[in-house]
Amino acid sequence: MVEGGHEVYFALASYKQGFHQNDKGKRVVRVRENVQALKALWLDIDFKGEYPNASKALLAVRDFCAATHMPRPALLVGSGNGVHAYWPLDTAIPLDRWQRLADAFKEAAKAHDLKADLVCTADACRVLRPFGTMNFKDPANPKAVKLLFSSDGDYSPDSLEAILAPWQPTRK
Repeated sequence: MVEGGHEVYFALASYKQGFHQNDKGKRVVRVRENVQALKALWLDIDFKGEYPNASKALLAVRDFCAATHMPRPALLVGSGNGVHAYWPLDTAIPLDRWQRLADAFKEAAKAHDLKADLVCTADACRVLRPFGTMNFKDPANPKAVKLLFSSDGDYSPDSLEAILAPWQPTRK
């Protein structure tokens, strides 16, 4: 909780079980070993450096999609201090398949010098801010989390895997 409001986030994964005790006796829910499936790829781009505002960040996403042949994101959210871009999948996929896809997505972003939080991109346990809430990161200057763009598009994991195949990391 932050003075004047509450921080609100949503998990991008579904989980096998609710709160439970891990091997060390700690009460956990949002941990990798509890992830069941995921139904999206995402980028978290902060307003700093090369992308000081939404326009610059969205142009970078557009250019990245054109260069990699990725479809445009179906959902764009202004997080208050950045942009979240989402590629929803038409079916939930298990963690191991999602991780390979997310790792390839991350490598494609790196290869095209997209300035996103790439740790977030490949983190199955990530939480992000939903639109319609407030960002209280700076309590003296709360910012609305806004929907910037939405379409009805869902993407086939098979088609995204084919697009991202050139960036699929090799596993040892």
